[in-house]
Amino acid sequence: MYGVTSIAVFDQARKELAAEWEEMQKRRPTFREDYEFYGAETGMVTIEYSGSCTECGLTLQFQDKRVIPGCDE
Repeated sequence: MYGVTSIAVFDQARKELAAEWEEMQKRRPTFREDYEFYGAETGMVTIEYSGSCTECGLTLQFQDKRVIPGCDE
């Protein structure tokens, strides 16, 4: 909108956005994430991730391993 609409319209939109931002900041997070990276000293990095939502019960968990290029000998 900047430079396209009038200053009054732009200022009103900015006020509305600021109000929405303030409201968003009041919400408590409901999704918790835990993650860990380890093993670089071995040439193979292990990635472990898990997350869950206290509101809807969604859960996600995975593990992956990646070889560090040049360390796979």
